[in-house]
Amino acid sequence: MRPPARPDMSLFTVCYRNAADCGDWLNDERLLALVRFDQTPPTATDRRICTVDLAELGSAATAEVWLGARAARAGCSEGIYHAGDGDVLFLHARLDEYAPDALQPLTAVLYRRLFAKARALGYPHLLRLWNYFPRINQECDGLERYRAFCAGRHQALAAELAEFETRLPAASAIGTRAGDLQLYGLAAREPGAQIENPRQVSAFHYPRQYGRRSPSFSRAILKSWGEGREHLYISGTASIVGHASVHHELAAQLEETLANLEALLG
Repeated sequence: MRPPARPDMSLFTVCYRNAADCGDWLNDERLLALVRFDQTPPTATDRRICTVDLAELGSAATAEVWLGARAARAGCSEGIYHAGDGDVLFLHARLDEYAPDALQPLTAVLYRRLFAKARALGYPHLLRLWNYFPRINQECDGLERYRAFCAGRHQALAAELAEFETRLPAASAIGTRAGDLQLYGLAAREPGAQIENPRQVSAFHYPRQYGRRSPSFSRAILKSWGEGREHLYISGTASIVGHASVHHELAAQLEETLANLEALLG
C-alpha cells in the first residue's frame, strides 16, 4: 500500500496512523521521523523510527508520521538523529541509564548535545520537546526521578541559553514502562514567542516544594512561519491551577485541562 497522497503544503505536518501500516512511509523522501507507541524494541538500523514504551490500552498501536514540506536531509551523529526540511529540524536522542542515580547528569549531557547539534545544523531555536523515561515518580536516594530530571535539564538550559527563562521551549515529561531516557523535538531557524498561562504559575517559578530546580519549560510557543502561517506548540498542561494539580476524578481533570487550553488559545 502506497502512502496516501498529501495536498501540496508549504509546512511540515504530523499525522497519526496504525503502526502496522506505516512501513511504506519509510520510502517517503519527506519523512522526518516515525514515532511508535508500543513495546517494539528500538531499532539501530533505521534511526528515523523512534519507539516509546507506552503501549495503548484496548487498541492497535499508533504511530506519529512526521513529514516535511519537501525532501528531508537526515543524519545521525554523536547519538543524535536529525532530519530537516529547510524550515524545521526534527531531533531524537536516547541514552542508557548506566546507574540508578545517573538520570540528572545524563539529562544535562543529552540536552547540551541537543543544543549543540541544533546550532551546528542552523536550527538554534528549540520549539517543542517530548521527554520520556521510566519510573518517573520513584525515588532514588531520597530524590524523585522527575525532580532529578528537572535538575539536569535546568543545568543544561542555564549553561546554553542567556536569560534562559525567556527562551524556554514548550515541553512535556512522561513516564514510560521501561526503556532509556529519550527525547524528541522540533527546532527552527528563527525563534517562536514564549507564552504563559494566566491560570497557572509559570513552571520555572514553581515554589521549592517541587524540587531544588524548578521545571524549565514554557506553557506554549507560538511560532510564525511567515505569510500568516502559525503553529501553537502546547506543553503538557494538564489539570494544573496555580502550581498544583486539582481534582481526583478523571472527568474533572479533563475539564480543567480544556480550560487551560482555552486560556492559552485566548
